[in-house]
Amino acid sequence: MQPLATLGDWGDFDQFDFKASWMPQEYYDLVLEFRGGMPWNSGCEFDEWCEFYDGVHEKLDEIT
Repeated sequence: MQPLATLGDWGDFDQFDFKASWMPQEYYDLVLEFRGGMPWNSGCEFDEWCEFYDGVHEKLDEIT
């Protein structure tokens, strides 16, 4: 990994969309799916989110 060196680099850094070079793409995709399903991003109710979370958890179990 290269350290961020300039103010422009830091200004463009997004801790939520960051993918470390050693992170497998399938994990990163799962993180993005999980984040997209969060209630404040998806507008779903808590019960719906719990069902969604269970699905993400199952996918994580499959790839680990």
